[in-house]
Amino acid sequence: MFRALNLILISLISFNTTAQNSIIERVNNYLDRKNAITDEVIYVSIKQQKLYHIQHDSIIKEYVISSSVYGLGSASGSNKTPLGLHSIREIW
Repeated sequence: MFRALNLILISLISFNTTAQNSIIERVNNYLDRKNAITDEVIYVSIKQQKLYHIQHDSIIKEYVISSSVYGLGSASGSNKTPLGLHSIREIW
């Protein structure tokens, strides 16, 4: 069975006591603006250097990550971390 998974790279999150709700709300607002419909998302906070696996409006797993030493950007071959909505088309 094919399952599309969306990857969102955003650096705009600041954490407080309602961090999980804030993350889920930001993800849902972002997906609404992009007209993307999904029940499973990988959300990456560049500022916090964390990846969140979100299913059905719940954070099910959180990981520490390391983004590119070259910073943020989308230029091909720059080795920078691209921002935006990306789809994972195949999982090996």
